[in-house]
Amino acid sequence: MTLSSQEGVDFFSHAVYTIIMLGSVIKYVGLPKDESYPHFIGHVGYVTHFTPIATVDGKARLAVEWFEPLPIHGGHPTRSSHFALERFEILSEPDNA
Repeated sequence: MTLSSQEGVDFFSHAVYTIIMLGSVIKYVGLPKDESYPHFIGHVGYVTHFTPIATVDGKARLAVEWFEPLPIHGGHPTRSSHFALERFEILSEPDNA
């Protein structure tokens, strides 16, 4: 399924793609060049929220809960994050997909 930001996404496509993404196991792989968050590379978690077209940049974005918290940001563990979908590899989809 391909989502396009040119004409917007119809409600049905948005709902179906969101259901497929929620619960998916993902791995942070970063960007091909100029990666700003190298300490996240290789960490695995699951999708808790999916936005097909974010208002800030028009990209698909997701919220992720990490299986193992990352010990960053002033020494406090990072249990969840929000990034553009392009920074992730989808490892598996939930059984309801």
